[in-house]
Amino acid sequence: QIIPAFKRLSDYIENEYVTRPNIAITSLPNGEALYNQLLKFHTSTSLNAAEIHEMGLAEVKCIQSEMAKIVKQLGYNMTVPEFSENIKNDPKFFYEKSEDLLAGFEDICFNKIPPKLPSIFRSVPTLDMR
Repeated sequence: QIIPAFKRLSDYIENEYVTRPNIAITSLPNGEALYNQLLKFHTSTSLNAAEIHEMGLAEVKCIQSEMAKIVKQLGYNMTVPEFSENIKNDPKFFYEKSEDLLAGFEDICFNKIPPKLPSIFRSVPTLDMR
């Protein structure tokens, strides 16, 4: 009984699983319904995939708009991608020594972030992160 079962598994993998023209779950019978059920299970929302995608696109647009405002507020007359490229290549945004880089990250992690946590989370652990 084992050999025929392995043969059926081998045939399935060779003829159906591997050679499917589309790997999306939605390409399977009832795949779209299954995908939406999985979305509901994993996200606890009743929105379907298209609605979630549209919500994501709208949120990205909103974030990009806010980023553009910040770039202008900082006094730069450029797009967000240009600004990103600029700060990646401008030496004034680089640390000269690795010790300074580490100190900068420690300052952010231990001094700047912790005071803001209570405005984001109801309960903040009191354990020191150091």
